[in-house]
Amino acid sequence: MLRTHLQRHQPPLRDLDKWCAHQPIAQHLDRAAPAEAARLARIITTAVGLDDSTHKSKSFEELAEAVIESSGNWREVLRTWHTENPNSAHRNYLLAAAVLDGAPAEAVYEAQTTLGEALNDTPPPTRGQQGPGIIELTHTIGAEYGDDDRIHFIKPGYAEAVVEYFWADRPHHIASFTRWTAEQAAALPADLGVPLAERVAQWATRYTAAKQSFTVLRAIATHWAKTGNLPGQATDLLVAAALHPTVGNRTRAQYLAWAKAPDTKELTLRGSTPTVLKQTLAGALAQLGHAYPQIALKRLAELAAHTNDQAVTDAVGDALADLWDQPAHQDTIRTTLTTWFAAPQHHYTAAARRTFLHLAARTTDGIPLLLPETDNEADPLALTGWRSALDQEADTHLQHAVNTWLDSALTHHHLRPGTLKTFTEALFRSGTDRTYLAPRFLTLNHAAYAWEPACPGGQPTPRTRLRDDLIHTLREADPTAPRHAPTQ
Repeated sequence: MLRTHLQRHQPPLRDLDKWCAHQPIAQHLDRAAPAEAARLARIITTAVGLDDSTHKSKSFEELAEAVIESSGNWREVLRTWHTENPNSAHRNYLLAAAVLDGAPAEAVYEAQTTLGEALNDTPPPTRGQQGPGIIELTHTIGAEYGDDDRIHFIKPGYAEAVVEYFWADRPHHIASFTRWTAEQAAALPADLGVPLAERVAQWATRYTAAKQSFTVLRAIATHWAKTGNLPGQATDLLVAAALHPTVGNRTRAQYLAWAKAPDTKELTLRGSTPTVLKQTLAGALAQLGHAYPQIALKRLAELAAHTNDQAVTDAVGDALADLWDQPAHQDTIRTTLTTWFAAPQHHYTAAARRTFLHLAARTTDGIPLLLPETDNEADPLALTGWRSALDQEADTHLQHAVNTWLDSALTHHHLRPGTLKTFTEALFRSGTDRTYLAPRFLTLNHAAYAWEPACPGGQPTPRTRLRDDLIHTLREADPTAPRHAPTQ
């Protein structure tokens, strides 16, 4: 079975027969499940690949020994190393290099100091050339200082094993260590920071499940959202924790508590939730809606109900627009938006407006999703949405939605009646609002002229005709406009 997995390697693996006939490996596989053969094959191919990247190749026996040790997670080797190296500076350099595997040597050297500070183990300052330098430290931890000035471990799975050893050996430092790794991921360039963030997410989720505590999860997600370098990774972290098989249920309940808590700009204020974390949570709920639509909608509703921050309401609106792509939940979202439009709280109407403008700007084959293809009856959500949108100051989202509808009516002539009727009824014929609101007319008027500006003396074009038809239709429906007697 091992041979079968190794034969799939491209290019063909050297010493294939030796690997399959190696006695210790054969003994290791004697009672192993098929999955263990596949895992061992991956370790072998990784070991060969790492060896090929070095200046001096190891002998086959050295490679085979590394594979055996890697299959046991290097536990015996690391225990021996820690016994022989009690100096915490050496240990911190090993752990920093393992976390930042492949990072520039200078970054690893600086990281050992910040790691020591995070673990309350700040080394005494040195002078001149006191203490070991990068080359000596790298040799001591069994890594390679490459020509690219980066620190690499050339043993398969060794970097991961170092972190696993620390987790088992120093459980009281796991929270501090995980926060430190999150800070490193945010500070590093993307080519190093993003892969590290993916590993940190695994560590943070594992810690959350093991400790049933959300302190570390919250701190990392907030830090990544705040720095602006890893907002996507912050969202992915919250999604992964919510889907975890053992702690997912409690995580989703925790998100409800975060959503209900008052806003704060402070990152560590107890009894409240940072606005940057609420924004990230809204994005995560949009993704979780595929698996838990009702839970996602409830938490988005609580986010909208417990915020005074425009960025949070915008994030809620964006999330609802994303959830609209699931047809099974469109009726629920319609009901939710209709309720929010009528709510007295500004944050509800702001989130609903944001969602509506996203939906209004979406098209299928060039036709807006909420635009009726006939002039018989306008979409109730479109009417309510346009009324709410036009009651607020114009912005780029409103202009984009208006542009989309007018562009569609220009291209598809049969959509023109429905477009004009929807805009007209949104302004003047509300079943619950009999009051004439001039700002709605002015806002739409300005948006129409922004779509096609006036050009005195210019020849009429299809765009100017459509714009003028819209303005004329609005004026004709205006209950305050003077009525002229027909010419005899």
